[in-house]
Amino acid sequence: MEIFESFSKSVDYVSKLLSRGAELVVMIIVNIIPIVNFIFIGYCAKIFKEGPAKDEPPKFENYGELFVEGAKIFVVGLLWALLPIIILVVAFILTVPWYLIGGGLSLARLGVTLIIAIFVALLVGIGVGIFGLIGLLLTAKTGEIAKGFSFQQIMTVINSVGFANHVIWVIIAAIIAFIAGLLGTVPLIGPLIVLVVSPLLATFLVRAATLFYSDAVEKTLLPPPPPPPPPV
Repeated sequence: MEIFESFSKSVDYVSKLLSRGAELVVMIIVNIIPIVNFIFIGYCAKIFKEGPAKDEPPKFENYGELFVEGAKIFVVGLLWALLPIIILVVAFILTVPWYLIGGGLSLARLGVTLIIAIFVALLVGIGVGIFGLIGLLLTAKTGEIAKGFSFQQIMTVINSVGFANHVIWVIIAAIIAFIAGLLGTVPLIGPLIVLVVSPLLATFLVRAATLFYSDAVEKTLLPPPPPPPPPV
């Protein structure tokens, strides 16, 4: 499926949640409670696992099962996010001596070092977004944490959809999320709007990912063909 088509076709899908008011209210409540929100993360994983054939969001039920699947996704996402965090922490530790020594030159070196560290962490963060997303999708599809770090399968999925197409999809998704986040700046009612929009936005983006990546993920997870029979 084309990149923009995956997003446009997800609008009708997510709009069906609006007619399920009670479920949506529960989603909103669950999504704002730390740890409990693993249930909603698991719900997003379920959307991807069901594949593009389903034309409406699944029922928000079986909370225990959703919690377990959501916890797996959280662990994979956390481990992917640790790398840029570690870079920043190490850079801070290494620059502390320059700060303690004092002096203009030391402070200048401190500033340059921190800027370089932030830049490197930013680049690593972009890499995490590009590769980690596929890891999350593989875990969502299989329920296996190890799949989230199978670099060979991650690259197979990316190569299947095309690296440039993958990067474009990620950028568009990030822009949509950023624009939605700006709703939080609306005076007085901004935070309330974000609370309501967040489950809808997550469902929308996961559905778009399902339409765009599902075939590539399923092909990647197919067992390898049996070896040819030995010559007689």
